[in-house]
Amino acid sequence: MSRFGVQRIYLPLVAILLLRVAASVGYTAAFPLWETLDELNHYRYAEFIVANNRLPTRADYPALPDDIQNLVQYNQPPLFYLTAALLMRLGGIDGEQVLPVPAPPAECVVGPEHFFIASTTPTTTTYALTLARAANDLTGLIAVFVTWQAAYIRWRDRRVANAAALILALSPPAVALTAWVNNDQ
Repeated sequence: MSRFGVQRIYLPLVAILLLRVAASVGYTAAFPLWETLDELNHYRYAEFIVANNRLPTRADYPALPDDIQNLVQYNQPPLFYLTAALLMRLGGIDGEQVLPVPAPPAECVVGPEHFFIASTTPTTTTYALTLARAANDLTGLIAVFVTWQAAYIRWRDRRVANAAALILALSPPAVALTAWVNNDQ
């Protein structure tokens, strides 16, 4: 295939992936830190891996039922959490720097619409959370690319592949699920 043929096939895919990046950044910025569904518990799982260099077990959460929220995630499949922990490590976060997140932090305001509104002052913990959110953004990009590849292999029509990838790339539920720390994709 000529150089121009390759560009004709992949240029729309690159544009779709860039649209997905823009949508992911927009959704991630729209969700205040710690205010998404169960983000704190998913974050704590990745934080545990960074701090302890291992996966958590039930023995790490003996204080039931008071600590039940932390226990909820220990039995989840670890791939997302290992990816988030790796990005946190590559970003310079180690177990000594990441502080446990109070719920809510002292500098936050509790309101009827939000669990709490986080301070905009950057901290090591908010940086670590941003890196963990980036792990989900990465899985969203991979899903769009795999969708394009699967559609192209199945129908051998780049228009169908582009349409399939575009639908996933801009689907609000799909983008929202990759905008905060979770393993629900």
